[in-house]
Amino acid sequence: MTLEEVDDGHVFVQEGSTSNLRVLLLQEGTLVRSRLAMDVESIQHAYETMTGAELRQHSIIIDEISQVGKMLGVLYNLEQGESGDAATPAFATIAASGPAKVWIIPGKQFRTIVSSQPQFALDLMAALAREVRSGSKSLKSVLKQAQDSKEESNGESGDIDIFRVLCYDASSWTTQGFQKGLETYNDNRSPNDAKISLDYTNERLSEHSVTHAAGYDAVCLFVNDIANASVLKALSLLGVRLVLLRCAVRSTLARSIGLFLFPYMMRGH
Repeated sequence: MTLEEVDDGHVFVQEGSTSNLRVLLLQEGTLVRSRLAMDVESIQHAYETMTGAELRQHSIIIDEISQVGKMLGVLYNLEQGESGDAATPAFATIAASGPAKVWIIPGKQFRTIVSSQPQFALDLMAALAREVRSGSKSLKSVLKQAQDSKEESNGESGDIDIFRVLCYDASSWTTQGFQKGLETYNDNRSPNDAKISLDYTNERLSEHSVTHAAGYDAVCLFVNDIANASVLKALSLLGVRLVLLRCAVRSTLARSIGLFLFPYMMRGH
């Protein structure tokens, strides 16, 4: 394992490649995952003929990673192909956004570690399970929003704006406390006001559960939810613009990344 200190734009992994793939462990800086908006057959030609600026112009950014200790490239390095390289092509290009320090583990070395150290393999499986669980819940959330929007567009409320809120760390008293006020508001709101739709999850907000908020306009948090810098940034990237609190807290960070924070605006009692 070696530490690489790189400048802005350095490419660690190229989309579609199976050779020289490495597992990356972020120590400092920000990494960007992106995919070219073109068919598979054109990707290799694009990397061979386009400049860095042209590649960025034709790419879609998937996400930005700035969490220290975040590991990338695990999935396509788990299985070895016939040539000894990774069997699965890299899903996305991983490049530095600004200066970065990244630990590099060659794919073959990573597979050796996994196969020879059972405890590490179990820990890795547990981490991947959390990612899959989080991703499946996020997908269900997005599909639910799409289905709700379709039903609303086909019904009488097709011309009504819906403001969607996800309540984290919700218990039965949270649901009961909000339901009556929610029904009263929606029944008596003016035609120009948006209808409020509340969904509840007993998951506490964290870096593992933040993606559940995909498709929502706002989140409502309680005292045990974690809303640190990386979580708030992730909420902002997901399109969430409002953080409602059922507890007292002060934060200037939320405003700096485009999130509005309202303490005590919503309470379940």
